[in-house]
Amino acid sequence: LQQGWNYKSPVALLMDALVRASPPAVRFEMKTKTAADKFPEFRAWHAMLKPVFGIEPVEWEAPVEAQPKLL
Repeated sequence: LQQGWNYKSPVALLMDALVRASPPAVRFEMKTKTAADKFPEFRAWHAMLKPVFGIEPVEWEAPVEAQPKLL
């Protein structure tokens, strides 16, 4: 990289920390307008970690819709 960033650089460590700490609401796009639409940078950072810094991103699991409870 032109800036000399690598997997140990503060920028890489910050991006990794932000991806790990990201709330589930910003991880996946849904059919309706959600926080993921408002904050697409989290998905971009997740996608860039491996090609730019060589850091394997944490696996994000798709949210599972909770079944309604019977009273």
